[in-house]
Amino acid sequence: MRLFICFFIAFLLGLCIANTLCVQQIVLQGYVKDAVNQEPIPFANVYLENIYVGTSTNLDGYFTLKIPAVHHDKVVLVSYLGYEVAKLNILTWHQNNSPIIYLKESAKKLKEIIITAESAAEIVTKAHAAIDKELSNG
Repeated sequence: MRLFICFFIAFLLGLCIANTLCVQQIVLQGYVKDAVNQEPIPFANVYLENIYVGTSTNLDGYFTLKIPAVHHDKVVLVSYLGYEVAKLNILTWHQNNSPIIYLKESAKKLKEIIITAESAAEIVTKAHAAIDKELSNG
């Protein structure tokens, strides 16, 4: 019976330690700003790479990201449309108190798109001509 009580107490102690480790969090706080004009970037995405933990910046470009301690060795990504993605190591970042992350603009050249306007009557006329052509060939 004593052996059973010892195992039971050891089991409960193990559960308490495991629960404490799971609850611990790393809190990252900072600002996301434009690298050129130093303006805050509102609603930028701040998240862990390959893990579904993240947040977005507020109107002032400020964010708070709470990360489970088990992910202390991961990489934080900061992204916003029209900017290059910034990658930051959590261990390095956590040593700074409130870093400012500067995003650089990213220009992408897209293929040219030509838009033309046709009236509904022109479209119907072309469709009838195509149908007549198919019927006469068939």
